[in-house]
This record gives sequence, C-alpha cells and structure tokens, in this order.
Amino acid sequence: MPDEHQLSDLAREGEALEDALERIARPMVLDSRAESYLTALDELRALALAGALAGRPDAQLFVAVVANAATPKDVDLITGLIGQALAAFTERQQVDGQAVAWWVRGNVHLALGDLSAASRAWRRAAELDPGAELIEGLALANLAYGSFCETGDVEDSLALALECASSTLDRSDGRAAGLALVYAAYFQILAGRFERAEREINAAEAAFASEPTSPYEWPLAYAAQGALLAIRGQAVEADAAFERGVHLAREVDNRWYEAIVRTLRADHTVESDARRAHVDARWALRVFEEIGDTWFASTARRVRAEAALASGEVEAARLIAEGLLDQLTNPVERGRCLIVVSRSHLRAGDLAEAAQRADQAVRSLESTGATYLLVTALLLLAESDPMRAPDAIERARGLTTPDPAYTRLWDARPNLRVHVLGRQTVHVGDDLVEFRTTKAEQLVLLLAIAGGRGIDNERVGHALWPDGDPGKMPSNLSSAAYDARQALGPEAWRLHRASSQFWLDLDGAFVDLDDAMRRVRRADSDAARRAAIDDLRQEILPTLVSDRWVREANSRRDTYLAPLLRAD
Repeated sequence: MPDEHQLSDLAREGEALEDALERIARPMVLDSRAESYLTALDELRALALAGALAGRPDAQLFVAVVANAATPKDVDLITGLIGQALAAFTERQQVDGQAVAWWVRGNVHLALGDLSAASRAWRRAAELDPGAELIEGLALANLAYGSFCETGDVEDSLALALECASSTLDRSDGRAAGLALVYAAYFQILAGRFERAEREINAAEAAFASEPTSPYEWPLAYAAQGALLAIRGQAVEADAAFERGVHLAREVDNRWYEAIVRTLRADHTVESDARRAHVDARWALRVFEEIGDTWFASTARRVRAEAALASGEVEAARLIAEGLLDQLTNPVERGRCLIVVSRSHLRAGDLAEAAQRADQAVRSLESTGATYLLVTALLLLAESDPMRAPDAIERARGLTTPDPAYTRLWDARPNLRVHVLGRQTVHVGDDLVEFRTTKAEQLVLLLAIAGGRGIDNERVGHALWPDGDPGKMPSNLSSAAYDARQALGPEAWRLHRASSQFWLDLDGAFVDLDDAMRRVRRADSDAARRAAIDDLRQEILPTLVSDRWVREANSRRDTYLAPLLRAD
C-alpha cells in the first residue's frame, strides 16, 4: 500500500488547506501520490461537503482520487467532485485540466469495473490534450482492456496491448509493460494462439520482476498462466499458478486482484473441482459487489452458473446464465454466457433450445476474433443439431490448430467409438447406440471397417441386401442412412453420402480394428506388439460371419495377420 501522509504536511505557514490542495493537487494526482492520503479521507470529505473546494477543480480531483482508493466507495461524492471539476475547467477553457478530469474519470470507471466507460473517458482525455501523455503506462495498458470490454474486438485490443507493452518497455516501465503483456496473453488465449500467449506471460513475468518492488498487478500474470495451463490440461501446474496468484494478491493486500484470480481459477478449473469453483465465485462476487465492479461481477455470476452445471444443478445453471444475458452487451462475454445456457439445455435434453442458443453464441462470437470460444460454440452446435453438424464441424476444424488446448476441446466431445473385433458395439461418448434397424447398424459397421474410405453405393447395397430387389435399392440405402444418422445423434455428421459413394469420417473417432493395426506398426516393445497382434486374432463381427462382406473383411485381416504371426 502507498505510504500514508498527513494533510498538515501540505499547507505552508498561514495557507488554508483548500488552497494548499489546489496548489499541489495536479502533480500528486498524475503521479498517483494522492492515494497516500487515504487516512485523511474523512477530513477531505468534510471540506468537500462544506463547499470549501468550490472553484478549486484540482483540489476536487485530488479528493476524488483519494475517495476512489477507499472501500466501499462513495460513488456520489467521487462523481460529483469530478463533474464539478470538469465544469470549472470547461468554463475557464483549461483544456489540460479537462483532460486530467477525464483521465481521473476513466480511472474511477476502471475501479468500478466499467471498463467500456473507462476506455471512452481515457480516449476523451487523449483527444483534449494529446501532448499531455496522460494515456501512458498503466492507463494505456488498461485502455487496451477497456477497448475490448467496449467492443469485444480481440485483435484490435491485442494490437493496443502489444503497442503499450513495446512503448512502456522502451521507457523501462516494467509494471505497465507487465500488465499490458498480461492483457495481450489473455487476448491470445481468446484468439486460440496459445504458444503466443505463453510467450506473453513469460515476458510479463520478466517485466514485473524488473521492478524494484513487487507490482500490485503481478497476481494477474499467475492467473493468466493458470488459465493457459488449465486449458491445456495441466491441472496440477495450473493449480500451483493460481495459488501463487492468490498468495501474491494477499501479500499486497489487494482483495480486488484476489477476487479476479479466484474468478479465473473457478472459470478454468470448474470441471475438475466444482465445489472450489462455487466457493471462489461466491467469494469473488461479494468482493466485486462491495466495491461496485460490474464487469467482473458479471463474470463471477457466469462462473457460478458454470459451477452449478458442473455440479449437476442444471436448472439453476440455466436460470443464472439466462438472467445474466440481458445485462451483457460485450459480444465475447455474451457468447460465453450463451454457451452456458446451451449446455444447460443440452444436459436437460432440450436439443432444439440447445441448438438455438449455440447458434446465437456462434453469431455473437464469429466477428470478435475469439476463435477458441468460437470453436467451442461450433462443437456445441454440432452436438445439439445433427443436421447442422457437418458444416459446424468442418468450420471448427478449419479454425483449430495442433495445440493441447484444442486437442482437449475436441476430446471432450461425445466421439464415435466402434468395436468390431470379437464383438459389435457402437458408442457415442459413453452411450451405447441403439439402432432402429439392423441395416442401419450394419451400414455403420461396414463403413467403419472400411477405415474412412469411400464405398460405392452399389457395393453397399449388395453387401446389406445381397438378394434385394435392385429397383428398391436406392430407397433401401436412403432409409438405412437416415436411420443410422438418427441413431448416431451428435456424431451423425460423420456419415456421408455424396454422388455414388458412402463413407464414414473417422477423424478423431475410434475403431478398434484400425487401432490394433496402428499399435502393431508403432509398437515400441515386443510386449506391446504381441498385445496388438492378440487383439487382431479376434474375429471381425463374429455374429455376422455368414454375411459375405464380413467374411471378406476377416479374409483381409487374416492376410494382414499371417506375416505378423510368422515373425512373432
């Protein structure tokens, strides 16, 4: 905390306190030294309420800055003083004073969690007096985040954050550079550029470490690190990073930053520890409401909905998230909230409503640059609406990069698993697929054995209906394909029929026959190779061996297996 000072130290001999405040206020406000008079807030408030500061706009801003450092905040006093100061500077046509007033107003909005308003205020300060360089350091870093809160444009906000990091590093301002790099890392995570996020986090830590004293903002770097590690599935390392962030926030006695760290911890570890997420989100929400931070209070409420959903409280999650939607104008945060609502409907079995909300999330996110969240929404849409799944999956694939974060996202889907060695089962996620007709099931099994390769319609027809009426074959194929897709649900997109061929898209799916052959090729020990060969010894679809296509599949397996058995 800043060193505390007494008001009596300010006035010269025979000088009134209000005159002393007006004389010294400007440099102290701009250098962030006014907060050190927090213990004198009652005396300063009394001066303001008595009208002693009327006509002294710099003194009014001084008192507003001191009051802004208090918890809870006297918002009416703070905004009233800033308004009076701005009116006085405007009447006197003091452009530099107006710029300072707008700058202070931006800082107040920041403390209240209204980062959009903060961004607008700081921009106004820069427009009024560009040469004053008010928008630098921490203010410039926060302007980048404020821009994101105002517009939801990830790329523009990232550019501002990186610009700030560059300029503040040039001035050896490690504290501001570190904060700007934390924001840049956050934007990189949203954009799905996780390696770059890791680079920004490392640079932020180095910038903070260059400061002679531990910056207040350092806990946020560990929060960003924890978020990235959690998204990539490194749970133990993520917990350690979040815990260090909480510890640092407590060391500098900053409950606001502790609340932010705990909100992010809850958000990114809710699936592994829903109970702790509940506790973190509730505690953080109390802090945000106490200090009047509306931005992070909304985030904490969304996280509470996530925690409720992870705990099986589906209806509670839906009510919390839907109640929050009307308050959200930022397209990224709105998209996140819509994802929670969609998941709640999906868990409740309402696929139509889940699909509608997932589609709204996609539309909210698609122009923001928040690619990672967009992929999340697209996969949710595919799971909720089988008819739209092919396009949604294809689009999500095009946005995905080979990073563990994306791998975990795709692995979390209810993927197709087909067993044909020694048995015949089809699962989507943990659910056994119940086919309405045997021909629909056999169509899926036939295509799974083909390993993703296309099979001519005529060949499929002869395999499933060897003695069928050729005239009815097109209708039979269409019926089997329709029934198969209905049974596969969220994985129906994998079954393709185009032109003269059928095929099953097996990217990311599991077929035990393909898996055993892959394990034979890649075995790194004799034991692993023998285990894979033993799996291949099992007959393919033993209950269907009388069917010609199954006999042919077993014949191909025997041909593949023979040299392996001789070598073994």
